[in-house]
Amino acid sequence: MVPTFRLMGKTVGIVGCGRIGSRVLVMEPTGLSVFPSVRGAVWFEVTVYGRSGHSAQAGKVVSALKEAIRAVELLEGYHSRLLEESRDVPLFESYRDPMPITFGTFHAGEWPATVPREAVLRGVLGFLPNRTREGVEAEMREVLSSGGGWLGEHYELRFLYRHNSSVTPPDHPPVGTLVEGLRMGAGGQGDARLVRRLVLQGASRGPDRCLRPGGAGVRSFIRGAHKGRGPRKGCRGPREVHRGPVRRAGT
Repeated sequence: MVPTFRLMGKTVGIVGCGRIGSRVLVMEPTGLSVFPSVRGAVWFEVTVYGRSGHSAQAGKVVSALKEAIRAVELLEGYHSRLLEESRDVPLFESYRDPMPITFGTFHAGEWPATVPREAVLRGVLGFLPNRTREGVEAEMREVLSSGGGWLGEHYELRFLYRHNSSVTPPDHPPVGTLVEGLRMGAGGQGDARLVRRLVLQGASRGPDRCLRPGGAGVRSFIRGAHKGRGPRKGCRGPREVHRGPVRRAGT
């Protein structure tokens, strides 16, 4: 067992040195579910260029800020289409939106009375195993370029980070063994609530299993044993992992 955050990078170091096991169990809060499938994601930055000028120069200026808002609308529309095309992906059916688009930062202009020449927005777009990061990146460019008007020829799109979805078949033997072991461990405590919560799902976020070497043939899945918390509460906190049920599952 390699506790990633407590040993600060040693997981990556061990993988880099070729010390790779046949299975990876990622310890993240999951509300006592087991996640053999994880969505992919692309982190992106869109820079939009306008024609700057004073507020009195209407008709001669193009607001980069307004064009960037148009870019947000186009990407949200693309996300809606992508979501509809991904409704039947196994293990993700219970989510309303397992692959959200999020715009985290937006910067434009320096003065209220001046139309900004440049606007920069950053965000992350999720996608499910039915798509690849290469396909999503190409479609994002197409959406922005074909949106019409000024924007299509006055933007730059770059990707800050991206990873494909990670999938371990639900019927892969270690997945079933883990679920059964956890069920026995929870049952041994006489806690019926824990037993009921032990389900297989797809993860709608991108935890550390996406960092495993893709060509190593290592099967990985996520099991968060954090007690009394939901799937995301307590992430990166000091009580992220509650090892009791995991130890019992291992036996």
